[in-house]
Amino acid sequence: MQRLANAKEEGVLDSYDISVVGDEICRDEQYRQFYSGKPVETVLEIKSWRSGGIRATGFTEREVHSTITDETTDTVVPPTLTVAVYADESLIGVFPCQADDESYGPEFFIERCLSTQEGTDPQLIGGSPQS
Repeated sequence: MQRLANAKEEGVLDSYDISVVGDEICRDEQYRQFYSGKPVETVLEIKSWRSGGIRATGFTEREVHSTITDETTDTVVPPTLTVAVYADESLIGVFPCQADDESYGPEFFIERCLSTQEGTDPQLIGGSPQS
C-alpha cells in the first residue's frame, strides 16, 4: 500500500482507492442486498476482464448448497490482492492476470509503476505485460 502511495506522490498514478470486499461474494441477485456499500459489481467486472490475449486470473467460482434451505447459489472468491487499472473510468488492466501462458501478480504492476518513477518508460498495459 505504501508503494502505491509513493507512486501517487510522485505523480505516476493520478489516484488510487482501496476496497475490502470479503472472502466470498454471492452472485445471486437475492443476496446482493447483504453487500450494500461494497463494490460487488466492480469485483464481477474485474473478474471477467479480458483484453487481447490478456485475462484476469485468480478468481474462483463455486456453487454453494444449503441443506437447511435446500437452495444453491453461485459465489466468486476473489484473490487476496487484486489491482484494477482504470483510465478515463474504463478498466484497462487487472493484476493478477495471464498473458502468453505467463502469470503476473499485483506486484508486477507496482514494480512497473516504480520503475516509471525512476525515469524508465515501460509499457504498463495495452499489450503483453512482458514489454
